[in-house]
Amino acid sequence: MKDDYFFVNFFHIQILLAAFLFIFKMPKRSHFYLRLFVSVLPYVLLPFLLPGGFLNTRLQIGNVALTFFLMLVLLFFVLWFCFSLTPIEILFYTCSAQLVQHSSHCLAEFFSSIFSLTPILYQVLLLIFFVSILFLSHFAMKSKIKTQDDIAVSGKRLIVFTAISSILIYIVSYLATKMGEANIWVFIFDFFSCFLLLALLFDLLESHSLQKQNVLMQLLLEQSQEQDSLFRESIETVNRKCHDLKHQISALRQMESKSEKEESISQLEEAVLFYDQFAKTGLKSLDVLLAQKALQGEKNGISLRYMVVSYN
Repeated sequence: MKDDYFFVNFFHIQILLAAFLFIFKMPKRSHFYLRLFVSVLPYVLLPFLLPGGFLNTRLQIGNVALTFFLMLVLLFFVLWFCFSLTPIEILFYTCSAQLVQHSSHCLAEFFSSIFSLTPILYQVLLLIFFVSILFLSHFAMKSKIKTQDDIAVSGKRLIVFTAISSILIYIVSYLATKMGEANIWVFIFDFFSCFLLLALLFDLLESHSLQKQNVLMQLLLEQSQEQDSLFRESIETVNRKCHDLKHQISALRQMESKSEKEESISQLEEAVLFYDQFAKTGLKSLDVLLAQKALQGEKNGISLRYMVVSYN
């Protein structure tokens, strides 16, 4: 490990900071701060405690240091341990944080290759790039995440694809640097690859937001169709009642027996009384709903009884 590194510039620290900036407002598990302390402290200290640090010989395959992958796996479990999210959501935030960190690293390496920066100036520039890209990504993500469930389940394959791609980008960059063949084009390629993968993840959020809007519109359309159907049934019931009333009135005019007239008048009063008994709660939408249900019940020979209670 380099002695001239700022503490905040170690890659696992930067990825941790980026992940928590993205995820902090998401649902948390019980005893969150205790969980945070128990999980983050070992994560931060582990690379410093390993013999040889990040380049521990036991954590290498050929020229590839596995410490990077170990820290990503540990970060995944830290986030899962602290936040009440699904594994695919945790993977989303882990990938986003790693891409932010690696893109800032690529920019710093690009400028260092051109201008031959001193170690301290390189560290300052790396920190500036990291903070800048982190907050730009944070605001870009914030503009797309409207609620806590804005990560599409249908995006699982894209998130896994992004995770694999980001790891491959890291391997290419690491091997090129390790073998002494890295040049400015490698860093440019890495930076734009990270940028495109971040755009892919953020577009996934936007796509899911549009998907939820479509579902909501479909639900409203179905409710509207159901209301139209109820309204038509209510109109048919009223028309049928009016038709029956017309026949009863016509028959009443032709009746000569007083008892028959009285019976017919009683039937007419009952029919009119049915409409007079419609709810008058003072809330028009509720009155309409109860009237529709009453008409449906009348159509099917069912008597509707209801009780409305007001709480002040």
